[in-house]
Amino acid sequence: MNAPPGAQGAQIDIEAAYRCLKTLAAHVPYMAVSVRKGIIFDLFHPFGLRSAGGNLGEALDATLDIIALLFGLAFVAKWVDDIIPIRTPISGSSPSSWAYGVTLVQILDEMRCFGWPINLLKLVDFSSTVLYIGFLWDLEAKVVSLPERKRAKYLARVDQFLLDASESGPGSGATLHDAQKLNGTLVHVAFVYRDGRPYLPTLQAFLMNFCNTHSRFVRLHPSSAVITDLKYWRHLLSIPSVFRSLVARPTIDLDIWVDASTSWGIGLVVDGLWRAWALRPGWKRERRDIGWAESIALEFAIRHIHGLGITSSIIVVHSDNQGSIGQYRRGRGSNPQTNESIKRTYALIIQNDFDILLEYVESKHNIADAVSRGDTVALNPLSRLSRLFDTPIELAPFLIEHEL
Repeated sequence: MNAPPGAQGAQIDIEAAYRCLKTLAAHVPYMAVSVRKGIIFDLFHPFGLRSAGGNLGEALDATLDIIALLFGLAFVAKWVDDIIPIRTPISGSSPSSWAYGVTLVQILDEMRCFGWPINLLKLVDFSSTVLYIGFLWDLEAKVVSLPERKRAKYLARVDQFLLDASESGPGSGATLHDAQKLNGTLVHVAFVYRDGRPYLPTLQAFLMNFCNTHSRFVRLHPSSAVITDLKYWRHLLSIPSVFRSLVARPTIDLDIWVDASTSWGIGLVVDGLWRAWALRPGWKRERRDIGWAESIALEFAIRHIHGLGITSSIIVVHSDNQGSIGQYRRGRGSNPQTNESIKRTYALIIQNDFDILLEYVESKHNIADAVSRGDTVALNPLSRLSRLFDTPIELAPFLIEHEL
């Protein structure tokens, strides 16, 4: 987001990084490995040693701190042994005149002095685009995307899971490993495919079905809900060149407040004007509860913002329910009814390319509180909010808008 014009990143990978760490002499006896002809003592850190990650971090972080200071690097990103140094121009006002104070060769020479062997096969020189933690980061355009090779790979993974789930007989269904692997993949790529987040809970609930099994070879068939959500993921991953913009956006406070009350209904207040919906008798079934009502209040605020036609901005929304705030920030909820609301709101946000900034307020300070309780004073006919959206057909059986 904050990379200045001309920022470039390079890719560096340490070869057998853990093997660069010598084991303390006093600890060598605890690094014994039994082999056919005797015992081998490991003098260096093996992959999988619990302390190896922390020790690698201590040594490599110190190295990178020194190198960053030595060459004036703007930033260094690191994940285990994958290193992305970021450099910025020290002179020049345009791409043709930019000059840099450090080269990749200088950085590599310094790293070798510290004893770090470089994996030359994974080495990539400075460029405005850089691959890091599985994503392609464009420092100039300020977007992040999934490389096409990985998109095709993950699409094939979803297709295979759906194929195994649809078959019957021996070998059909999914193992715990299959489900865990797919879930990990989709959670990761949801950073780019944000509208896919609400389509993860069914798969994660399916994982819980393996808790009572004692064999990693057991195969279970996912429910129709899992299949439906994975088909949506297949649709998302079928679209090439999807990216997420990281361009900084202005934050706008339209004085939006939301609240829900089980005693009456849902309130939306925008700049002192209100809309309200009463809960119909019998609404509280099929896991609809106060958390669901609060998520609907938030959904109505997003529908109002969508109706205003606002794009490329972050809109402040005030709420006194930390549960609905947390679920929106995660992009998914464990309650199926709440999750359906999140699906609808994310679709609107992606469509108009805006976002919301949820600010928590105490109930006693929530301006929408009286409206959500049907307070006759708060529901002043002279301060009614313009209708920019109708009640969604999915919610009509449970809500009725308050009419004067």
